[in-house]
Amino acid sequence: MSTTDFEIAFLIPELTDAFDPRVSQVEEAMDIIVSSHSGVSVATVIATGSDAVAAGRAASATLSACGLPPKRTYPDLVSRQDIADRLDVSRQAVGNWVRGERHQEYPFPAPTNLVAGGVWLWGDIAEWLRRTGRDSDDLGYLTLQDHAKLDSILAAVPEAVAVPRTGRIGQLRSVGRVSARVGFSSLAPGASVSSVNGDYLVLCRESA
Repeated sequence: MSTTDFEIAFLIPELTDAFDPRVSQVEEAMDIIVSSHSGVSVATVIATGSDAVAAGRAASATLSACGLPPKRTYPDLVSRQDIADRLDVSRQAVGNWVRGERHQEYPFPAPTNLVAGGVWLWGDIAEWLRRTGRDSDDLGYLTLQDHAKLDSILAAVPEAVAVPRTGRIGQLRSVGRVSARVGFSSLAPGASVSSVNGDYLVLCRESA
């Protein structure tokens, strides 16, 4: 079965320490970049899977096992100016694409939201770039449907308790089950993973 690398962003518990050891633990299993602003922390990871949802489930399990349980996915929405900046083209060029004045055989994606002149899901833009023969990376991205599926899965999993960096350790408890065969090369202190009927049961210790 072929696999693809997907770029996926998750909303995670707020991180106030740029050198939080949990991020280093995740880095041993997959690439991750964390950005924090105004109390919001977003982890962008590169995860491998047979499809976007499988990759997202694997990534969320790894984050949870390392003490950074995702709350939901975080769509990569871009404005016309963002698109121009990422592709190093003028905003006027992007406007031509949006109005259909170029590449009429491959219409520009419809915006996800019409606010401020329109915002687009970057994955839709990346797919359009491939179709029109423009340079694009080899990463896969989530569609809106993928975001909805993963958010539904995350909402059904009990919220994990972040593994404490110091302090007394209490009893193990389940923080969720994921149907993805993931190799957990690095777990947060006190965390463990066990296989249950082909699934993986992610466990971590609660503070006493």
